[in-house]
Amino acid sequence: FAYLDEQGQPVGKGLDFLKELAAEAGYTLQFRGLPSARLIRNIKEGQVQMWASDEHAAFSLEAGLPGQHSFFTFRQCLYAPAGSGPLQLPQALQGKRVILIQGGLYPSPAVQALLTNESLQMKKIYAPNYHAGLGMLQRGRGDYFFAYDHAHAEPTPAPPGSQPECTLLASSVMRFFVSHSRADARQVLKDFDAAFVRLARQGRLPAWITPPAADAAPASAPGQ
Repeated sequence: FAYLDEQGQPVGKGLDFLKELAAEAGYTLQFRGLPSARLIRNIKEGQVQMWASDEHAAFSLEAGLPGQHSFFTFRQCLYAPAGSGPLQLPQALQGKRVILIQGGLYPSPAVQALLTNESLQMKKIYAPNYHAGLGMLQRGRGDYFFAYDHAHAEPTPAPPGSQPECTLLASSVMRFFVSHSRADARQVLKDFDAAFVRLARQGRLPAWITPPAADAAPASAPGQ
């Protein structure tokens, strides 16, 4: 839903939604496309002031305040060509060509454990966006593709039976966070939460966004 274009600028329908939400809340956002490790470091250092992540992500709960509403369930898949059958992980990745989205975020610990496992000796190939990565997999330019659940993506024309098979790696409920580094963090969240509810009431939320629940409450760290 967000990726870097050929000029290295973040784009995608996820960012389009955030721009509309920010405008409704009375703010203007500046987007930065960062690799996962650098993003997390910058969040901890207070250099990134607003972001979206798993509602229970420890780094987010330590560095920021969570919004009242979750807005999306993010399913991370490892795609294999149609007919591949069940995968035995991590063995199936040994020495394989894996396709990643250039500038894409892979924040799940389960996914990071695979991507940072040097003993697997994977060859990483980068696609500019989801559809390009899917096409590369279908044309045999890679063995597997790390991406979000294509059920939430725009339909991609493909012959029957040729759609890739998803091995679900992680499922995350996403919330917005605002950094503790902002003195007005609580007010910013209040404004964005109210704007989110207004968009929902006006029927202006995209189909892939989860509408706000009437009894929604901010996330908290496990055990709290």
